[in-house]
Amino acid sequence: MDLNIKDLSLRERYWGLEINRDCVKLLELFSSRKGFAVGRWGSEPISGTNGSNDNDVRAAIKKLKERLGIRHGRIVSRIDDIGVRHLMTETPMLSYPETEQWLMENISGFLPAGISQEDVRFSFQIGNEQVEQQNVLLAIARKNEISNHIDTLKNIGFEVEAISSGSSDLVNVLALQRDEFYQDTIAIVNMQAETTAIIICERGHISFYKEIRISATNKNLLVAETPVGAFQTRNYIEEGDNSSQEWSDEIKQVLVDYWIETLGKKPVSKIMLTSNDETTLEHGMSLQQISPVEIMQPMPEGAPENAQPGFDYSLPAGLALKGHYPFLNTINFLPVEHIARNAEEREKRKSLRIMLIAGSLFLVMLCMVQLVRFYFAHQLSLSEDAIFQMQSHIVTLEKLKNDNEKLSQRIRHAREIIVNRSNHSQLLWEISRLLPEKLWLRELSVYESNGSDKKSKTTLNPAGSLRCAMNGFAFSEQQIAQFLKALEDSERFTTVRLLQTKMISAKEVYEKSKLRRVALIRFEVEGGIGKIW
Repeated sequence: MDLNIKDLSLRERYWGLEINRDCVKLLELFSSRKGFAVGRWGSEPISGTNGSNDNDVRAAIKKLKERLGIRHGRIVSRIDDIGVRHLMTETPMLSYPETEQWLMENISGFLPAGISQEDVRFSFQIGNEQVEQQNVLLAIARKNEISNHIDTLKNIGFEVEAISSGSSDLVNVLALQRDEFYQDTIAIVNMQAETTAIIICERGHISFYKEIRISATNKNLLVAETPVGAFQTRNYIEEGDNSSQEWSDEIKQVLVDYWIETLGKKPVSKIMLTSNDETTLEHGMSLQQISPVEIMQPMPEGAPENAQPGFDYSLPAGLALKGHYPFLNTINFLPVEHIARNAEEREKRKSLRIMLIAGSLFLVMLCMVQLVRFYFAHQLSLSEDAIFQMQSHIVTLEKLKNDNEKLSQRIRHAREIIVNRSNHSQLLWEISRLLPEKLWLRELSVYESNGSDKKSKTTLNPAGSLRCAMNGFAFSEQQIAQFLKALEDSERFTTVRLLQTKMISAKEVYEKSKLRRVALIRFEVEGGIGKIW
């Protein structure tokens, strides 16, 4: 078996194939995060009549495969009731390998007359355990039927994962979808055109399996067995309308007369009914007198809402589930070498899938690392720019803070000068206000009078009073006179006198100050200081 690229798909996909006398059915089941979901599904009628041969079946499967667009598929199928015998038996309490060995030693006791042990292959499933024995569902099939079935599917293009038999794979659907399956006693009734299979499960294990050769479908057929059982031939006998009543009576005889009264078992809590007949609901009503009836859906929570197959696809769904869990239902007629090869390929697919996932995760992580690296590099660049701008803002802020402190200090000093200034500052403020243009002071002095004027030898001011002496320059005598007049009119000065004036020539001014050649008048004024604010 060569691995196809689709084997690397992250979703496991298996097809369940059911072959009836009238049609073939295919259903795809794949694993998802929520469990399982139904993919493509469909059916195709077999063109032949009751005696349909292998060519008709092969043509129907191929046509359905092309219609569903199946290019590659791992399939779980079941062989038809021709060439297969099912029976429930009891064996000693043994392990699975020991049970297999016990059946190999005693298989001849379960074969019809004329059938040798070399001509058949058997498979089994261990059911409920009794006190010293265990129930075993045994299925026996002809080797040539199995080989022909495998070759048919391989020629069509399928990879055979398992070959089941009968209707026991319906248990798979309940095992994964129903919690009550492990708590109650449930009867599964599968109506086919040829047979009706009755399976009773107690707490998740098959305790009873029986195929009655009678059908309640609208074909109204009874199947009569030959002395060699189901290994040889089938004979169809046309019946009247009373077949439906016979069918319900037979079901009642199994579920009530035999199961409850003969075996003394607990009554079944529910009957799960499945069929491909349009009268399923009608026949379900006829079973309500025995126990509540529920129409069996293949995947009640997994199928898409817009494309959920009907209850007649329950058996293909059970077969497909067997692909996901090879030992969910252990009946498998596939030869040992095929089972070993499938197990090896399954592990190889699993390893490749893990490698694919690991590689994908590595690439994703590598991309994420690069993205994170670029992101942080970009963020670092933005942070550096922000830090540089912040530093410049800090420098500006510190400068503004220092300027603010200096300005605050100046404002404080100015307020102190304005509000709490001394006599001298008030005097300077007044003099600066009275100075005319083009006249400036060279020297200003304030002193206390001692009662006599040393310069004028007069006693105009009492001792201890303040006097002010000023000297400066002006361009004209009119400016000096204007200044004296302003001093006399001010309330801050009293007894203002012009002590002396002196003309300074333009040449002398230029020689001493290098200023332009202009004549100046030097003057000296003194007076008393009067009213102070």
